[in-house]
Amino acid sequence: MEIDYKLPVLIFVSYFTLLIPALFWIISPQLKRSFDQHSTETTLLFVLTGVFTTITWIFVCKFMYLDYTIWSFSKGFHWDFSLNAISHWLHDVCLFEDVVREASTGAWSWLWTHQIATFEVIVWTTILTIEGWRRRIPHLWAYMLLCKAMGVSTAMGVFCVVMLSHPPIRRRPSPKLLGVLVFSITVGLITVLITPYISTSSNFMTNLVIMHAVALLPLIGDYDEQPALTIYDGTPKFITLLYCFIAGANFSIYLQQWIKCFMTCTDSKHILCRVVSTYIDVFWEHPAQTVVNLDNIGTSVMSVVWIWLYSQQEFKKRVPSWAWATILLTPVLTAYVTLPIFLSAYECSRLTVKQKKHE
Repeated sequence: MEIDYKLPVLIFVSYFTLLIPALFWIISPQLKRSFDQHSTETTLLFVLTGVFTTITWIFVCKFMYLDYTIWSFSKGFHWDFSLNAISHWLHDVCLFEDVVREASTGAWSWLWTHQIATFEVIVWTTILTIEGWRRRIPHLWAYMLLCKAMGVSTAMGVFCVVMLSHPPIRRRPSPKLLGVLVFSITVGLITVLITPYISTSSNFMTNLVIMHAVALLPLIGDYDEQPALTIYDGTPKFITLLYCFIAGANFSIYLQQWIKCFMTCTDSKHILCRVVSTYIDVFWEHPAQTVVNLDNIGTSVMSVVWIWLYSQQEFKKRVPSWAWATILLTPVLTAYVTLPIFLSAYECSRLTVKQKKHE
């Protein structure tokens, strides 16, 4: 069979046969170390990761089918389904851009989408950088690429599995690493904030490239540990404040977006009913939107499970009240607000213990 556009087909096939398997192969030693422990926690995280990955990718396939159907009708003539037809479709469209553009247009769509976008470029980047560095987990960039290739919930589940078998062994990230991290999340936050305003412009793809590229900056390169001359220095406090800033910024964005959504329903006599129905309708409005929403829910579930497991691990099977508070608030505020709150409180508790020992 003659294929008119071989390169798009080759890239599409390589995505599933080379890129994703290669990323798992790179992190396979760390995964093997986790699975060798045969722990219930590892099994739970692995099962949840598999469930959410499967469900999300079912809707990814639905989106691709819908996109292909729309494209074929736009040609104005009947085109039998074939590999050559697929090559023309892949040549004419940009699947990644189409998914994000569709899920970023409109106040209600952006209510869902901004959560996962902000989680990825701010919360996820910070966790990978700080926790990965502390635990000497190699190839952190591979987890970020896995996040972009398969979804945030998938990558988060995999990284949480790895963290269980890699306890922290380093204490103080270097100022250079923290500086790169702050630059990365600042630029990432700006790109997220402007996304809904350029969702129909030609600059949309450029903004997406910048958003995803800066998230990799603190994950590449080797950063030495800061010299520890005393038991306590300013680094733990800085990390605590950084998580506080992230939680505050995310909550502010979340609140503002909800206000915008409420404003679209002010003409209804039953505003609350309209808000609830619209919130649910948008979830299933388009396969692209559903993919984003399911990834968002999966990330929140993974975060709740991790908060619970990590609290039991660090506090001798006892989950602190503030950890339970973040778990219970996650369905309302979602993980991109509650997870940094938990991490900030955890860093603060470690800081308090260290200060008491020093005294």
